[in-house]
Amino acid sequence: MTDQLSQRAKETIGKRLRDLREGAGITVSEIARNASMDRTYIHDIEAGRANWSIDHLARLLQQYHSSLESFFVGMRSNEIPPEHADLFRMLAIILDSRDPDLAFGIRVNLEAISEKAARIRRARDSPSPSKGRARKAR
Repeated sequence: MTDQLSQRAKETIGKRLRDLREGAGITVSEIARNASMDRTYIHDIEAGRANWSIDHLARLLQQYHSSLESFFVGMRSNEIPPEHADLFRMLAIILDSRDPDLAFGIRVNLEAISEKAARIRRARDSPSPSKGRARKAR
C-alpha cells in the first residue's frame, strides 16, 4: 500500500510539474540548464519515475516562478474540475509572477466577467415574460 501511495504521489507531482513547465512555455533543456539538473532526471521526475528531493522540487518551482503553496494548492484536483485546470494553472502562473499590474488586470477583467455571468444567471433563473403571461392566462 505504501509503495502504491508513493508511486501515485510521484506521478501526481510529476504531472503537476510538467503542466507548470508546459504552461510557462519552458523546455526541459532550459529548466535543466537553469536549475543545474540533468535533463533526463527532469523527464524522470515528470514521469513519476524518480525519487526526487525537496531541494530539487524547490529548484524546479523557482524556475517556474511558483511558490510551494500555490504548487500544492493547484493539486487539489477534487476541487478543480478537469475542464478548468488549465485556467487555474494560467492564473497561478500570472499571480505567482507577483507583478501588481498583471494582478490588477486580472482583477478588472474577472470583475467584468463575473458581473456578466451574474446577469446571465439572474436572467436564466427568472421567469420569462411569456411564462408569466401563460400562468396568468390559466
